[in-house]
Amino acid sequence: MTARQSHENGMFVREVGAPGATLLFIHGLGESGLCFEHLLAVPQLAGYSLLVPDLPGYGRSPWPATPLGLAG
Repeated sequence: MTARQSHENGMFVREVGAPGATLLFIHGLGESGLCFEHLLAVPQLAGYSLLVPDLPGYGRSPWPATPLGLAG
């Protein structure tokens, strides 16, 4: 399993799998993308690109300089 890791838009992002259809995994409050680590090697998902970010302030993503709101 080859994972690409990057920082994008203030988030640490893990991407695994082949280009094509993408499955996006979003963690809950108090978690990080590591909670999906066991799914990254599931054979049934091998044909998909798996995108697993750490949302801002969680896991390996830094806290934003200003609080984020729900408005655009």
